[in-house]
Amino acid sequence: MKNGLIIGIAVGLVALTLVVRVAVEGRLELGKAYDAVEAGDVELAQRHFLLSARWYLPLLDVQAEAVGQLLRIGNEAMESGDFRRAVLAYDDARGALHGSAWLMIPHSDLLALADAGLAQGLAKWNEELRNAGKSGVVLGVEEARAAIERGARGGSAWWLMLMGLGFLAYVTGLGVLAWRWDDEQFRRMPWAVVGGAGFVVWVVGMILA
Repeated sequence: MKNGLIIGIAVGLVALTLVVRVAVEGRLELGKAYDAVEAGDVELAQRHFLLSARWYLPLLDVQAEAVGQLLRIGNEAMESGDFRRAVLAYDDARGALHGSAWLMIPHSDLLALADAGLAQGLAKWNEELRNAGKSGVVLGVEEARAAIERGARGGSAWWLMLMGLGFLAYVTGLGVLAWRWDDEQFRRMPWAVVGGAGFVVWVVGMILA
């Protein structure tokens, strides 16, 4: 019973840490996005809305709000005739939703709006390019995204790997300590070091990944 309680508390703390980080990071990026909106910097606002939308957990409303703002940017760009900006905004909304899919893609209603907006935006942009004597709208999208330096964080493979290994060491150290704590011949210190070091590496990995 005692060991099970310790393991339950450890798992609960891990889950709470993840939930708090997602909630805090998502809200921080959302705040930066609204600050950029007030400053009139649409490109910066779009970037932070995208970063906010990537922090997703079920039952948290941060992603839905951020994606909704990306759709608003796309709609306003369509109305003003800035079809490139509209395509990028709709594509960001779609990417955030697809990238956070677990068993299913979240917010299917927003995804349907993003899909429809992207199709319309691409059609209008393609027409604009043809009228200007240009072609290759698909390549144009990719080149445009690279040109404005999206700024969305792509996790470092090394830090992601260290984060995973740190989490594994943390859970393993706690688990072994919990199950063998009452064993008088058990050497606790090495496993405490493994768990502690794993926790530090895991936290640092989450920050830098």
